Amino acid sequence: MGEVRTVLFTDEDGEPVYEDDLIDQYKDDIESWDWDKIKSTALQFVEKEEDDYIGRAWLGTVFGLTPSGKVYTFWTSNQTEDDVLKDEIWWDVLAEVAQKYDMFIFNGEGDPCDVFAGIIVDQPEEEEE
Repeated sequence: MGEVRTVLFTDEDGEPVYEDDLIDQYKDDIESWDWDKIKSTALQFVEKEEDDYIGRAWLGTVFGLTPSGKVYTFWTSNQTEDDVLKDEIWWDVLAEVAQKYDMFIFNGEGDPCDVFAGIIVDQPEEEEE
C-alpha cells in the first residue's frame, strides 16, 4: 500500500497542499539561516531573567518571517484557516530547528511581533562570586 499523506487544504489552483511538503519546505528554509551566527549573536546579548541568564538574537518580525505575515488577535478577521495551518507548522519547525542549536524561540516582551532565538547560558564570569 502507498504512503498516506495528509492534505491540509487546496491551493488557489485547486491542487492539494500536503503537510509533509510544507514541513520540508519550511525546514529547508529555516535550516539555511546562519544558525552559528544567530547563536553567537545571542551569546553577545545576555541578560539575567529571574534565576537564568538568557542570550537573545532578534530574528525578525512575525510580519516578515511567518508564511502569512499576520498577527492573530481576537478582533481581526483577515486570517484564513490555511494561514493558521501554515503558520502553526512554521512555528513548530522553527522551534525544532532552534532546539538543534540548544536554542528556543520566543516573542518580544515590548513588541510581541518581534521574534527572538534565545539560549540559556552559564553565569557570566564577571558576576560569579
